[in-house]
Amino acid sequence: MEAGDQTVDVEGLTVIYNEKAEAEIGNEVKVDYVPSQGLKLVAPTGVLAYAQRVRSSSMPADGGDSRCGR
Repeated sequence: MEAGDQTVDVEGLTVIYNEKAEAEIGNEVKVDYVPSQGLKLVAPTGVLAYAQRVRSSSMPADGGDSRCGR
């Protein structure tokens, strides 16, 4: 986690987000799974991210710009 990050636990899944993500997402986000695309994050304003993976908090980030599961 980085300074300013916040967490919320939803049904056993910990979601880490920051102020910028909260501003883009708003009050709700839907996590959808499409076998050919992976995880997709959808807000009322549209698709925020797709082809995401969930990582264990013990796994290091892969070096990409996605912080999903970190």
